[in-house]
Amino acid sequence: MDMTPQTAWLLAISAVVIVGVIAFFVGRSSAGTKGRIDELEAELARKGEEAERYRKEVDAHFDKTATLFVSMAGSYKELFEHLSAGYDKLSGASARERFQERVDALLPRRVVEPATAGALLAGAATAAAAA
Repeated sequence: MDMTPQTAWLLAISAVVIVGVIAFFVGRSSAGTKGRIDELEAELARKGEEAERYRKEVDAHFDKTATLFVSMAGSYKELFEHLSAGYDKLSGASARERFQERVDALLPRRVVEPATAGALLAGAATAAAAA
């Protein structure tokens, strides 16, 4: 079967029209996909903003926790210094011996030996005085 130039042109034009119709329908069906893409991009942007807000809240929480912890540590240090100064000033030798006995009775021997407890108290008092 020989093809004439008119037949070749007719086939070419028919192919272009068929491809155009197919492209039109494919384009229309993907238009809904474009809307879904826009919707998902907006949701992604909202989630990103939400995550950033959460990170800022976490940072603020830990900053506040650190500030409160430093304040608490300072208060404990001041209390210890006050008690140590009062103990040194107000107690006599017998009171110190009674205190050592109480420490020995309260702390299990396997954790802190009596001789070590006295050294710990003396070291803590020295550290508090140095600070």
